Amino acid sequence: MLLLATVAVLSCQTAVSSNQSLPGGTDAAAGTGGYEDADGDTGPVGGGGLGGGAGQAGSGGSIAPEDASAEPDANHAEDGASEDTAAEADGAATTVDWAPGLLGSSPPASSTLLPLPGEGVGPLVVTSNNPETFTSLGYLYQTARASAVRGGGPFPLSGRVGVYLHHLNQSGAQRYVQVVVTNPGNDEVTVSAFGSGYNQTETGGLGFGYGPDFQVAQDWLTGSFQTHVPPTKLAPLKPLQVFVKSLNQGAEIDARLELDASGPVYCYVAATATSNANDVIQLSTTEAQGNIASPGSPPPPFGREAGVYAHDRWRGEWTLDVPEADAHVGFLVNTALGSGMPQDQAFPALARFDDSSAESVGNYGNVYDLTVHLRLGPQASSERRVRVVFAGNVPPTSPLTFQWNGPALVDGHLTPVLIRPQAPMQELAAYVLAPGDERTFTFEAPVPGLTSIWQMLLFESSTP
Repeated sequence: MLLLATVAVLSCQTAVSSNQSLPGGTDAAAGTGGYEDADGDTGPVGGGGLGGGAGQAGSGGSIAPEDASAEPDANHAEDGASEDTAAEADGAATTVDWAPGLLGSSPPASSTLLPLPGEGVGPLVVTSNNPETFTSLGYLYQTARASAVRGGGPFPLSGRVGVYLHHLNQSGAQRYVQVVVTNPGNDEVTVSAFGSGYNQTETGGLGFGYGPDFQVAQDWLTGSFQTHVPPTKLAPLKPLQVFVKSLNQGAEIDARLELDASGPVYCYVAATATSNANDVIQLSTTEAQGNIASPGSPPPPFGREAGVYAHDRWRGEWTLDVPEADAHVGFLVNTALGSGMPQDQAFPALARFDDSSAESVGNYGNVYDLTVHLRLGPQASSERRVRVVFAGNVPPTSPLTFQWNGPALVDGHLTPVLIRPQAPMQELAAYVLAPGDERTFTFEAPVPGLTSIWQMLLFESSTP
């Protein structure tokens, strides 16, 4: 049974601050992005409103989840997955069979690709992407209670927790997308947060090399966060707004935050009529309507994410011995159950609405953090040139505009990675190794919202 939210006129401090930056870009029309459904491809860009995600919570209130005394179990905190303690690859040489010959102008066949070394690490992530397109006001995802229609259940959060959201407004009017946390317990908790979120107006539209998804990823790589919530004491049964952004009809929003809570909290992502946090309280038992995409059992279809997923990063480190002959080798990137690949890199759901993906299919908002030591043995008779290439798998005839549209840190340098069906391969780095040399390639890339799984990381050995 759902309990209605109780609104009280009590102070609710909102500690969101904003460092507004307006990225470049001149395209005033929404792009035809890499969505699985067509409704994400049209509509004018949003306008103005609340710049930089700063907002006011207004008169606050109290909110009563179904189980206000619920305490997180061992899996509800960081899932034992802090970056400090998670197991990592030791960088030992990976024995692989390089395929003879150089890379062609098209990506190699999937049957030649190898599993990507590494594993999931980092804190769990609350992901709100189902519905992707909302048509009414209400919560888009919440961890406080089961949905009467969509199932799920309460899932308290504590410690470091990521929040990723990606939505499109087709409600017929300007709306606000908010992230609010509530304290369901009897003791005060301290909450802080940081991150970034953008609508299309702020990024000059949505296109190849720019847009909300691109800018959010870039902020995370550079540490230039738009939203900062200092440590804020949250009384029992009280809400705290940690993010709010205006969103015009037909426009997209993308945001990635990280929370830190000293005790159990619940998280709401909601579409509201104003920027006031009280709207979220009033709508805490009202589901936003929209285009629900459910997964197959087993996938495909993959569905979309509305849940809490186990990690925020895939980390791998390994060593490749470079052959003296012309040859290439490739590794799978961003695979999921049902993709037909021999490896599933998506992270399992710890909680979710029953109609949403049971794993982080697409890994949107999560980070690939890869370190590859390239080594040419001292016995080699001559130098070798090693190219590193990122590639997609979508055929040139695909109607998708983007297969990967986001920045990466390549050997520490900010690099746009722009993959589309008509240009499916991009060289990331090239090195010349003398006999006995070793070079280290590093790749850190948040998976942008405009991505269609899966991709590949390719290495080629050739004569300089």
